[in-house]
Formats: sequence, structure tokens, C-alpha cells
Amino acid sequence: MEHSGSQQLCNTSGGSIAPVEFDYTHIVGWFHAEKIYQQIYDFIPNNGWFCEIGAFAGKSTAYFQQLCKVNNHKKVNHLVIDTFEGTKNEHEHILQSFDKPLFEVFRENMEKCGFNLDEIFVKTGKSQEILLYEFPHHFFDAIYIDGDHSYEAVKMDLKLAKLKVKKGGIIAGHDIDIPSVWRALREEFGKFEFDKYQKSFIVYNY
Repeated sequence: MEHSGSQQLCNTSGGSIAPVEFDYTHIVGWFHAEKIYQQIYDFIPNNGWFCEIGAFAGKSTAYFQQLCKVNNHKKVNHLVIDTFEGTKNEHEHILQSFDKPLFEVFRENMEKCGFNLDEIFVKTGKSQEILLYEFPHHFFDAIYIDGDHSYEAVKMDLKLAKLKVKKGGIIAGHDIDIPSVWRALREEFGKFEFDKYQKSFIVYNY
């Protein structure tokens, strides 16, 4: 883990994920942040809230649900926000390979993994609108941002995350190798930690 600031990222340990016939590794996606998701899970208190901005076919969602299932000593409320339309100029070829709408692919992947969709809060729409109008400030313990990668969208997601995450909570996100993401991140946070392998950043909301 590399650092743009002075804060040290602490190591975490948690239960191992038991092998299953169909799990997150079988789902189409670009998820690389297993260690950060473990850190987020460990950080969130019992009955706390985690928000994922961007899920696509559910790869990261399935991984977090597996963490919850294996480490069942606490309950974590899991909110997923996605338009389930993909991102223009990024996902067209993959969406065309599916024989059904993206949300149906997501739903079927959760069922194949053995997860109950009634236990996952799924909101279909734009993160900027849903977070702004449907949740109070300082509500979430952690937010992970992996939605629209345009500069304007990332900038707004980061600004809203600072409002919606509790003080001392975690704001993290994916695709730091994309210039628009890196630019917005550097403008919003002077100090943050990042991991090139996980293509992710993490910062505490102080």
C-alpha cells in the first residue's frame, strides 16, 4: 500500500472465504479490492451501513456478501447503487454479450452465489441523486465508489461521500489508474492511501 499522506494503513485479518461452487470469481467484472473490502468489513460496527456505488454484474457485491456470510458475528447493512445500464463507451461490448438486462444478470448472480436479495438494499438510479435525496448526512460507516468514471461524476460522488459518511468513517474507491478518477481524487483529498494492485484508494472522513 502506498501513501500520498502520512497516515499508516493498518493490516487486517478476518475469516477465510470458504470455497463454493459459484462465487464472486465467476462473475464478470473488474474487482481487485479484496483487501480493502476486508478492511471495510472489519471497520463497520454491528448493524452499520456500507454503500457500494457501482456494482455492474455484482462481482464486488458478491465478495462483500461472502465476507458477511463467513464472518456472521455481526450484521452489516449493504446498500448497492447502480443505474444497471453500464457506462457509455466502456461496457457496450459486454452488455451485448448478455442475453438479458444487466439488473437481471446481477440478480441471477446473487442467487447463484446463494445470497438473498431481500438482505441487500438495491437502488436503481444515479448515485448523485439517490445519495443526495434519500439518505441523511453522516449516515454511512463506509462508501466504496466505482460508478461513472467521468471527472464530473467522480467529483460529485466524492463530495457527496464526504457528506454522507460518518466522521471517521471510510471513503474508498476503484480505478485510480484512470486519469479522471485520479484528478478528482487529488482535488478532493490532499492526503489519501492507495494501492496500485487493488487499483483503489482509501481515506478516513475527518
